[in-house]
Amino acid sequence: MLRFLAVMSLLSFAIYWFQIRVRPEDATNYETLTQESRALRKRRTLEETPAHQGRQNVQKDIWTQDETRHLQIRSQSSHLTISQKKDKMEVVEHLTDIQCIAQNEFILEAEEGFYHYPSHQLLARTNCRLIQDQNQIDGTQILFDLIEEKVTYENPTGTLALGPLTFTAKTLIWNKKTNQLHLMEDVHINQSDQWTLTSDLGTVELGPFKPSLLILEGNVRLISSQIQNKETYAVADTLTYDPIDKTLLFSAAHKVLLWQEGLSLSAPEIFIREDQTVEGRGDVHFTFDLDEQHYIDELFKQYL
Repeated sequence: MLRFLAVMSLLSFAIYWFQIRVRPEDATNYETLTQESRALRKRRTLEETPAHQGRQNVQKDIWTQDETRHLQIRSQSSHLTISQKKDKMEVVEHLTDIQCIAQNEFILEAEEGFYHYPSHQLLARTNCRLIQDQNQIDGTQILFDLIEEKVTYENPTGTLALGPLTFTAKTLIWNKKTNQLHLMEDVHINQSDQWTLTSDLGTVELGPFKPSLLILEGNVRLISSQIQNKETYAVADTLTYDPIDKTLLFSAAHKVLLWQEGLSLSAPEIFIREDQTVEGRGDVHFTFDLDEQHYIDELFKQYL
């Protein structure tokens, strides 16, 4: 009997020691399990029913690029939606009457916008206006990728103070890392009342948001009435415009064609200086052949 009681006592102690006893690490494990359980229930809840919150007179301060770049978004009203898809949580904030301020860089105004987290993208639309010093760009929709430092603008219409230059295009991409503006599709550039340039593509090299170089490519056209006070038209593959020196360099794989009252000029390159002198470079001809004349007539018949 004593032997039986001894065996039972040892068995009971073993069960207590290994199964029932509360060890120091048990409290930590319990808290971890509790948090995981709460997170799991919350995730399942957000997957089924996203959380919503409405606010008025909102101000958001966003720091990116290792906390070195500050962006402040002010909004008249905000509707916040938090949702979950598997292991990914997404926050979308619908903002109205917004003003976005990047210190010492620009101000963006728009009627509404959507801020996405964690992608850190701001989509602004309806009467967008980007202002930097005396430069201004209007458009229908603008997407800020704060991580990639890239801005995509739809239907931009802009004025750049140096020149001044005005421009329109279907799309503008501003790459802050390379400090370039890329204009795409149906590009029009105007220099005051002096000339109009059109092309398929355009690249504006920037120096503190001031154009230091403009390069147009693809079906480049010059429409002007101010070069030597004469109507002037030209067609080329590429144009390089220096807004500091105010020079135009046209180039083409075959020939640049320039027509002016009293002048027909074809050459691989044509250079126009600030004083409006025109210089042909390379194999220069002062008359068009029949094909070249027909080409000029067809391109500019609405002006000629």
